[in-house]
Amino acid sequence: MESLAAKIAQFVQLPAENVVIGNGSNSLIQALLMVTLAPQDRLIIPEPTFTLYGLTGKMLGAEVVTCRLNPDDFSFANFFLVRVQNSAALFQHLLQDGILVRDVSGYPGLENCLRISVGTLEENQRLLDSLRKQDQ
Repeated sequence: MESLAAKIAQFVQLPAENVVIGNGSNSLIQALLMVTLAPQDRLIIPEPTFTLYGLTGKMLGAEVVTCRLNPDDFSFANFFLVRVQNSAALFQHLLQDGILVRDVSGYPGLENCLRISVGTLEENQRLLDSLRKQDQ
C-alpha cells in the first residue's frame, strides 16, 4: 500500500523524502526547529507570526530575534472561510481540479463552510477559474 507521504509527493511532484507528515502545525514547527537549531544559534522570526516559533527557539537555547514586517508587504490573512450551498460538492469539484481546500463544515457553526488558503497570484487565479467553471 502506498504511503500518504508518497501520494502527496506524487501530487506535488517532489521526492517522497521531501514530504513530512505531522499532526498539525505545532508538531511540524517543533520538529523543524528541533532538527535545525542548536543552543546559541540565532533564530530570526518575523512579527506577526505564531508564538510557538519563539517559545520553541528559547526552549532549545537559541537567541530569538524578532523582525517587524512592513504591513504593506503582506496580507494579514492567510486563509478565509466561505459558506456555500453545498460544501461537499464544491470540495469535490475543487479537489478534482487539483485545488486543496479544507472542508470545515463538521465544526459547530461552520455548516457548509470551506477554508481556502490565500495563495500566489497564479494559485488564486486557478481557484477563481475553477469556481467559474463550476458555476456553468
